[in-house]
Amino acid sequence: ADSVSPEGERVEFTDYQNGSVELDVKTNARKFLFMSESYYPGWEATVDGRSADKILRANLAFRALLLEPGEHRIRMEFKPGSFRLGAIISAISLAICLVFMIRRPARRRGQ
Repeated sequence: ADSVSPEGERVEFTDYQNGSVELDVKTNARKFLFMSESYYPGWEATVDGRSADKILRANLAFRALLLEPGEHRIRMEFKPGSFRLGAIISAISLAICLVFMIRRPARRRGQ
C-alpha cells in the first residue's frame, strides 16, 4: 500500500537526454501523464510512433499529455521553430557564398 500508482500501472523512463525523453507507460484508464518539467513551445510528442495532438500546459509551467488506457511508448522532443528557421537561413547563406566563390575565379580566367 506504499505504491503511488494504482495496481498494474507504471511509468518507466527508457531514455532521457537533453532535448528528448522516452517513456514506457501503462495505464488502466484515460489519464494525464504529468511531467514536472518546464512547458515551452517547441516540444513535440509521439505516442506509439504517432504524432500526439498536443502537449498540454499543466499547472501553468509544466507539461502533460492525455493518454488512453493501455501500454504506450511516449517520446517527447524539443524542436523549436526558431532552430529550423535558423538552419534554413544558414543553408541558404552557405549556398549563396559557394556560388560567389565558384563564379569569381571563373571570371578571372576568362579575362
